[in-house]
Amino acid sequence: MTHKQLPPSHEIDARYMGRVFQIMEDCADDRAEGWTKLGMIVNQATDGPGAFTYISVEWKGKKYDNWFPEASLRALTNILDDWQQELTAGGFQNWTSMFFGAVPQADGNIRTIWLPEYAPDGGKWKFVPGVPNWPKVEAALDRLVARAQW
Repeated sequence: MTHKQLPPSHEIDARYMGRVFQIMEDCADDRAEGWTKLGMIVNQATDGPGAFTYISVEWKGKKYDNWFPEASLRALTNILDDWQQELTAGGFQNWTSMFFGAVPQADGNIRTIWLPEYAPDGGKWKFVPGVPNWPKVEAALDRLVARAQW
């Protein structure tokens, strides 16, 4: 099996990834207990600090994308801002967009994935005006469920 090489910023990334997933999972457990898929796309703001997010949850067979509480979104945005600042201060390449995904397993564990994008234009995870985000999130979550290779 081939493993991707860890980025030089992996210690910083791991610390912030864990915090992001914790907020996402806590909100899903609180607002959609029994959720089956959880996904988020993040795009860095291009005109200063900040990020734009699309956060979806699948619960009882239905997809929801207007469910994340405002206070948790602010906390999440603060974490993403801190992450960006620490990468920049450390001289590391900073992500421009990314995908986070989580799916519960039968054994009670949660399988997660973080897919950063470093392309100047945001690459694969760039929001496209007028195009729904759910199909992109759903395709990535389906690959996570199937344990497909990236």
